[in-house]
Amino acid sequence: MRYALIADIHGNLPAFKALIQDIEGQNVDKFIFAGDYWGDLPYPNEVVSIIRGMDNAYAVSGNKEGYLVHLKGNPEKNWKHKQYNCLYWNYDELEEANLQYLIDLPEEMRVNLEDGKSIHLIHSITDLFKDTKLSSMRSSSYRKIVEAPDYAHESFGGFAKELIEKDNDLCEKIEAFPSDLIIFGHTHIQWHARVRGKVLINPGSCGMPLDLQPSAAYALLDIQGDDIKVSERRVQYDIDGLISEAKSFGLYKVAKGWSEAVFEQLTYAGEQVYFFLKHVRKVGLEHGEDEFCLLYTSDAADE
Repeated sequence: MRYALIADIHGNLPAFKALIQDIEGQNVDKFIFAGDYWGDLPYPNEVVSIIRGMDNAYAVSGNKEGYLVHLKGNPEKNWKHKQYNCLYWNYDELEEANLQYLIDLPEEMRVNLEDGKSIHLIHSITDLFKDTKLSSMRSSSYRKIVEAPDYAHESFGGFAKELIEKDNDLCEKIEAFPSDLIIFGHTHIQWHARVRGKVLINPGSCGMPLDLQPSAAYALLDIQGDDIKVSERRVQYDIDGLISEAKSFGLYKVAKGWSEAVFEQLTYAGEQVYFFLKHVRKVGLEHGEDEFCLLYTSDAADE
């Protein structure tokens, strides 16, 4: 069986369509989606409708989908924080069927394969293995890693493997984990590694890569009995055209600051939004902001 692994689309329809076109020539049997399908670019319905229309796909929710539950449970009169206008605008744009589809997605999933192997699908691997060195591989730390003189992106899987293997407790947890493969996203950094007989795969971000390579990322997974092969792929698309078109949407008018940070991430594939969120969280804590403020910025807690 051959699987296309896709994560972190973030409403980037042109990048997603470019991946789909590339995948069409790869003899893929099934798609696996690892969360965060909407929220930062103005195409939430188009992206979600494509995924909903697939009858050969597995999908779980990401942290972006988690925000929908909170938004749907709160009247719009409580939506008072302008720094979240990007999220508010996208939420209002979502058609009811697409909104409910995202809300109903499971947070994690086990996929049993025909040969007895299994895949565990989750958005963030740190949700499985808390308080471990995995948190060191977030996008905000990536630039420090790549500043090493002998570094190349292709070696990041080796870096991740070495980091994990230094954590004996984490290694034991991975070895004891009941699935053979763990597929996840969230960090927007493409890598894979084999650790203690398990295969860990982050296909990278389709819509907003943060590994200093602006091209859209995904991965191919081939499983033939005991033979497991992972191929990391990148696809070029018209980023300048996307940014120009995105500026014509109402999203840009109501969330210009956030949109500009997103555009910079698209262009340079380096973290920007994390540091914005970290500042927002700091100010929110100082001023006793409401639950949503802290929920939305929780990923930007102090390292």
